[in-house]
Amino acid sequence: MASPGFALIADGIRAAARQAVAAGEGARGLELGAVATKISGALRGTRSATAAAGLSTAWDTAISSWSADVATHAQRLTESATTYQTSDTDAGDCFRRTGPAY
Repeated sequence: MASPGFALIADGIRAAARQAVAAGEGARGLELGAVATKISGALRGTRSATAAAGLSTAWDTAISSWSADVATHAQRLTESATTYQTSDTDAGDCFRRTGPAY
């Protein structure tokens, strides 16, 4: 059985992982590139239109990359929480088997 304080840490890490997943999924749903494309269309024929078109690609690429990175981070957080909890349980089992050191 894990110690109460340690279990809270693993639970906190898992909660952070869930929040990271939600943030990544939320960002993935943004359509910032489409907004920049509309700006480009509204400014057709100007240098700003060209810049906005480039911004559209940059935003889409950045959001996609960030979302993937956050998903990887969330997965690693979850794996870490499991490792911490397993290690704590294993250590507790060892102490219970050996008994008190009198």
